[in-house]
Amino acid sequence: MTENNFDYNKKEPVIENILKTAFYIDEIPNDARIASIRRLAEIIVRKILNENGKVMLGNSKIKKRLKDISSNNSLLMDSLEDIKDLGNQASHTEEDKVMDYEHLQKAQTVLYNMYSYLLFAYFKKFRFGSNIEIMGKFSILPPEIRMTVLENLYKESKESVYIIDKLVLSILKTKGKEESISWLEKNKEYLMKIPYMCDDTIPVYLHKFGEEITQNMIDSNISVYEMCSRKIEEVHMQIENSGKRYTTFEDAKSLYIERGFVSGAEEEVLEFNSIMEFLYIGREKEENEKNDVDNDSNYSSFFEIKLDE
Repeated sequence: MTENNFDYNKKEPVIENILKTAFYIDEIPNDARIASIRRLAEIIVRKILNENGKVMLGNSKIKKRLKDISSNNSLLMDSLEDIKDLGNQASHTEEDKVMDYEHLQKAQTVLYNMYSYLLFAYFKKFRFGSNIEIMGKFSILPPEIRMTVLENLYKESKESVYIIDKLVLSILKTKGKEESISWLEKNKEYLMKIPYMCDDTIPVYLHKFGEEITQNMIDSNISVYEMCSRKIEEVHMQIENSGKRYTTFEDAKSLYIERGFVSGAEEEVLEFNSIMEFLYIGREKEENEKNDVDNDSNYSSFFEIKLDE
């Protein structure tokens, strides 16, 4: 790493202070919180550009570079404009507008969208599902971020069983059962044509369940639509009985600390670990008993739903 490359470890104290002002200290005015979120957006831009130089969100050269790097991705470029405008309103004295809670919520949404772009760009480089462990660790992120990433990946990879499966469940955990079913029904005609058992899923089923169950699954010719329908019902019941395991960085951080690191030295692994560490830096940890190992049986993992034998 050269001296000019972005190093999030050097930014850790700054990120911690920004997050405290933005989210953790009581009695902070909304304009100060929004201004802090804008500062965090500038650090995200440094990570995208992989440099530590001066970054101004309105700078035409910076915008041009980001537009080129992202292929003018709307998730990133729209977020930049939104956070720049909100930050200007919150920071400049010529602005008379008082920033209310809705402005703060919009700033937080924009921040999550910028986080999502980091992961979207990563999975554009390394196919979603090419590493099963990474796909599992991805689930430690807040459902809202996962949903945004997967929605954008689905637009470009509609045939991916992994993306569809994870997207449906992220909608369930973010917006509820009705919304997840609505998405499924809207895409039913297409999803009925995609077999759930495919080159990606068959090896995982063989490893997890053995040849007999895997062959039964193949013979059943179950579609992605049918399997996702079952999973919605199953996971919704788990949520009803046990509640959501986590919804924020804070109540997921203990799980991230314990299980979020992916083993290996491959570029795919190192880049993913780098993004996850960057996203969790400075996030306070909330105690969450649902993240205890003993509670794992209350939540199904990616491949735990199979046909009755």
